Amino acid sequence: MTAAAPRSARHRAALPAAALGALALLAGCETVGDAWDEAPGVELSVFGPSVEEETKPAFNYEVKERRPVLNVQRLEIGRTHDGVALTAFGLVPHQDWFSPLLVARRDGLPGPDGFVEYDFVAAPPELNQWPYAEPYEPGPAGDPSQRLIRADAEIPAANLSLAAGLRVHGSGGARAIRLTPGG
Repeated sequence: MTAAAPRSARHRAALPAAALGALALLAGCETVGDAWDEAPGVELSVFGPSVEEETKPAFNYEVKERRPVLNVQRLEIGRTHDGVALTAFGLVPHQDWFSPLLVARRDGLPGPDGFVEYDFVAAPPELNQWPYAEPYEPGPAGDPSQRLIRADAEIPAANLSLAAGLRVHGSGGARAIRLTPGG
C-alpha cells in the first residue's frame, strides 16, 4: 500500500475550519498553526481571493416618471394571512426598466363590474435619473425573457369581500383573474 502524495500548502489552506481544528487535535497541538509546525517542510500561506470584488455604484436614484408596461403576460395569486398576494409579470420595450409597481385604481376597491383593478407601471431609464455618469443609451431590445419584469401587491381581505376578480392593465391590454365566492 502506497502512501498518498502530500497535499500542497495551498490545498491545506483551503480545508474547512473544522477540518483544520481536527488536524490540530490529532497532532496533539493547541492551535492549527502549531499543527502546521509539526509537518516538516510544509509552509502555510494564507491566500486571499484571486480576484478582487467589484465595487458597483449604489443605485440611489429617484424615479421621476413611470410608464405602463407593454403588456401583462401573466398573473398569479396566493393566500396571505389577511387577503391575497397578487404577482404580475409584464413585458417592457427594452432592458433596464426598473422599479415596477402595481398601482391600485379606486383605492383598491372593486369597480362597477366587481373587479379590483391595478395599473402595471415601471420606470424607463431614459426618463429617469440614470445612475451612471454617461447618458442612457438603450442597447438592443433583448429577448422577451430579458424584458420580463415583475411587480407584487398585497390585497387585504376587506378589499376582496365584494370583488368578482382582479384585473391588471398594461398599455397593450389587461389580464384578469376571476375570484370564486368563498374560495
